Amino acid sequence: MIPAMGRLPAAEENLEFFDSNTRTTYKSLLLLGKGGFAKCYKVRDETSNEYSALKVIKKKNMNDNQYHKVQREIKIHKDIKPGNILLKESDSRPTVVKLADFGLACMIKDAWSIGCLLFCMVVGLPPFDSPSIQETYRRIEAGEYKYPTTIGLSSSVVTLIDG
Repeated sequence: MIPAMGRLPAAEENLEFFDSNTRTTYKSLLLLGKGGFAKCYKVRDETSNEYSALKVIKKKNMNDNQYHKVQREIKIHKDIKPGNILLKESDSRPTVVKLADFGLACMIKDAWSIGCLLFCMVVGLPPFDSPSIQETYRRIEAGEYKYPTTIGLSSSVVTLIDG
């Protein structure tokens, strides 16, 4: 079941996260979702005031299987990063999502990766998630994923993710 999203518990209000690679500080604003060992927050870049979604995983709470699962996810999505996902919001129109900085990457791979990333952001779980790495790879190769019926996704979101 997808947890309720919304206001942060008092202990998690105004948390700061520092990305040592980009030297960027993010402040937590809203809990977007949580899973077995990670939470996803709406955050604000303290320098540029831009908003992003940030998945936070406490390493000390992870067992070896979870650690290796995270490493696989990072490798699968290594070409996609929040700084390259552009959102244009408008009161009168749906939010427009664009992928920037393709560099030498293949368009089809990036389209697939952005679909996986959007699925994670909307559903709160990876699209091909399973208990074993073999099953995860089988699902990826077969393109086999399901939308949870408990969160009531709009047809436009499903169309955006499915391409």
